[in-house]
Amino acid sequence: MKRNFLRHICFALIAILLVTFTATAAVLQPEDEGAHRVKVKVYTKQGDKQKSAKTVLYCVCSSYKRAEYLKKKLDAAQTQYFSGDDRAIEKVLKEEEIVLKKSRGNGEFEEALVAGRGVVVFHQDYGAVAVEVKEGQTLIPAVLVSKDQILDDTVVFGSYGDNGPELKPVPGIDTGDQVTFTVDIKLPAGLVTDKSRIICQPMAVDCQTEDTLAYLKPIILESADYHKKQDKRMGFDYMQNDSVACGYDSSYVLKSDKMVKYIAQVTYKKPDKEKIYRGSYRVVLEDYHHIIWDSGEQTTGSCLAFKPLKFLDLSVAAADMELTDDFMEPAEENTVPMSRDLPLRFEQGKDILTNDSLNTVIQNNIVAELKSYGDQLWSVSVQGSSSPEGSVERNTLLANKRADYARRFLNSKIKSGVPIATLEPRLYTWEDFLFEVQKLANQEMYDQVKAIVDANPNNVGYKMLKDLPYWSTYLEPIFERERVMVCKYKYLKKHIMTADEVVETYFAEKPDYVSGKKTLSNGDYFNLFANVTDTLELDTITMLAYKHITSQSDYTSFRLAPYVANRMALIASRNGMPDVNILKPFIDMRKPVNTWDKSDAMNPVMLNREQIVLNQAVMYFQEAKLDSAMLFIEMLEKKNAQVEATKRMRKLVVFQQGYAAYLQGLIKDPKLVADIKAAERYVLNSGDFNRAIIWTELHAQLGKSREECERLLDRMPDDNPKKWYLKGIIWADEAGKEPDVEGYAPINSNGFHKLSDEEEFALMRTDPLKFEEYNKKLDEYNAKLENDADLIDTSKVPFFLAYFQHSFDMEKKFIRYYRNEGNVNDKVRKEYKYSRKDIPAYRQKFEMIKAYHDQQIAEETGTGLNEENTQEQNSSDNPEADAPSEDNK
Repeated sequence: MKRNFLRHICFALIAILLVTFTATAAVLQPEDEGAHRVKVKVYTKQGDKQKSAKTVLYCVCSSYKRAEYLKKKLDAAQTQYFSGDDRAIEKVLKEEEIVLKKSRGNGEFEEALVAGRGVVVFHQDYGAVAVEVKEGQTLIPAVLVSKDQILDDTVVFGSYGDNGPELKPVPGIDTGDQVTFTVDIKLPAGLVTDKSRIICQPMAVDCQTEDTLAYLKPIILESADYHKKQDKRMGFDYMQNDSVACGYDSSYVLKSDKMVKYIAQVTYKKPDKEKIYRGSYRVVLEDYHHIIWDSGEQTTGSCLAFKPLKFLDLSVAAADMELTDDFMEPAEENTVPMSRDLPLRFEQGKDILTNDSLNTVIQNNIVAELKSYGDQLWSVSVQGSSSPEGSVERNTLLANKRADYARRFLNSKIKSGVPIATLEPRLYTWEDFLFEVQKLANQEMYDQVKAIVDANPNNVGYKMLKDLPYWSTYLEPIFERERVMVCKYKYLKKHIMTADEVVETYFAEKPDYVSGKKTLSNGDYFNLFANVTDTLELDTITMLAYKHITSQSDYTSFRLAPYVANRMALIASRNGMPDVNILKPFIDMRKPVNTWDKSDAMNPVMLNREQIVLNQAVMYFQEAKLDSAMLFIEMLEKKNAQVEATKRMRKLVVFQQGYAAYLQGLIKDPKLVADIKAAERYVLNSGDFNRAIIWTELHAQLGKSREECERLLDRMPDDNPKKWYLKGIIWADEAGKEPDVEGYAPINSNGFHKLSDEEEFALMRTDPLKFEEYNKKLDEYNAKLENDADLIDTSKVPFFLAYFQHSFDMEKKFIRYYRNEGNVNDKVRKEYKYSRKDIPAYRQKFEMIKAYHDQQIAEETGTGLNEENTQEQNSSDNPEADAPSEDNK
């Protein structure tokens, strides 16, 4: 199945590859023996309509068989690309060493070809087609057939027209580890008799390759008379002897001259949770001896899918870990980097020290300082420098010689074995020199110096500067400072910070800790966790601590490690990016929960802490690996640990496995229905976010209006990409019916709400001063539009694409969800295709929608025109009104 909304991406990608790839296979040239000019004319066909194509891509193959092979590879790669593999097409082009050329704009191209060769034609909307070059041909037609025709909301078969049999390609519900396909059969009255039987064979199809992977349990519907006689024919043991009896549905009896409307759900366990699968099915209506109607090989089902659990916040079932003394580690001494100027003055142009007592004092002081650290001295490095006179090559050599001198001098004085390194030299420029002059001298002096430097940026200029009357007072000291050495060293800080000191130091030097320039000990991080209360700051500290701890060998033996890893896992879970590898090192499946490992008598370590086991179950559940998640739940249940949490997890499992079928009335077992209702209440009451997610993802099944869902979505923070993705879902049904927002501009980005004539008149009458201010902003706004020659047309951009694009901008991986989003049906996708070339329009439309929405809130809350408004909407609704009912069917 092909996705229209990424066709332009595919086209752009291949166009780039045209430039970057080098042909390795030989292409037949006109002078080759037997070659003749052949024109290929490409057409596109959709349904019964055929027309000339526009620009297409093509390549010539050594044989028609090779062309057929490449055609299949390109079709499969394009399907994989639309399903989330961004490099699928690129891989095929590289592996097969394909070079694609562009046709003319009318879909025609000419090549020198011989009989037996093949040509592959590719188009971003239609996939690929292979054609064979035959003897004597000068014109070859190539027809690209659109696959979109099989994706309509209803597929009609036979000669019954609108009243004929209908098989609806309803999107499945994908819960990660399995997908639930819907079988929807409608046969008109008059087809079924008392002698009828319907055999429906569901199949699981890989959307990437269109391969049928599994034949699922059949569905058998029979009339009462047929079933009675079939039982007799099977020796009165129908269930044992009839080959398809396993699928017999006794709850639905076919009746003569009655319409058949049958809906059922079939579950398929996904072999690869990352792939997309379509539930196809073939339906045959037969009597005792003949087939009355057969749906044949027509494609049913849809590769779109509802994924209602993809955004659920499962941290409600996870467990925090209390920061106890078990995790305490002593703070350690820190290695502190220091930098000291080593103002040794060198003779101009030489690596010889100026012979005076000041240089001697400076040398003695730096040696005494370094020696004072004794064994705590960690490392030393020196950096030479040079003033700007002379060439760059000469100055570099001179600076390095001066640094070598300093290094040899320090090595002779410090004999502790500490390595002394030489850093890259610092070469001062004439711009550096002029900058210092400007700080010290008046404007007249600066202008005089600058004129000399600009005219003579070399030794000539240097000599002219020495003749100035203020040389020794202002200029010479600058040159001397530029010949100063720098000595950098690290030493082990003997002072161990207290809890208060580490908090103060962390906030004062946070950029250095975040960038990795500075680090803290495990004990310092313990003190930060114990004393910092801001949740966002604690997340940052967690990430720094996790990076610090895991960078050390055997980190699982550190007392603080399990606490930090657990916090890190909760962050990953909360952000919707679970990673089971975070907690895996702290779990041993061979041992029970809360087991002490005392192999190191001086440092016993607890394995399988109950919170870690629970959170690992949550993350496996998020990764749609239910079997693995249940192993950890059972570990906890065996030890009677985290009792309430495991009950919550069981509810989540029940919800995942049965909620979709429950909504369609397919669950008959009263106990299971009660369990699903209890799970539903738990999930919907676990927070506004989860309720907003479920209501929005399943709004059609739950009968929830856009307004009901949006009221909850507006409570989510603007920096959460899930909010805008869900807004896209709820507005997809409104495509073409949205309010006009073209006159709006972002309130907080130099824009404003453009008033109607009636609003302008009312403002002029009620508040002349504000009206005057409005007119000034209106003039600025209109001037900006007039000057913007590339103004983007957003008038035809639907709200849902603007919302989706904003979520993609915040979280790139969300576009993979959209490619298979069941809430945006094929009809809407065809009319409003997602195209990368229109991304600027989507972004601009979002700004307009946001400005419109903010203005609506401003009017509702009385905050006035063009005032900054927050996204917090203080709803006057009864909060209990949003609570889920006993039965949300």
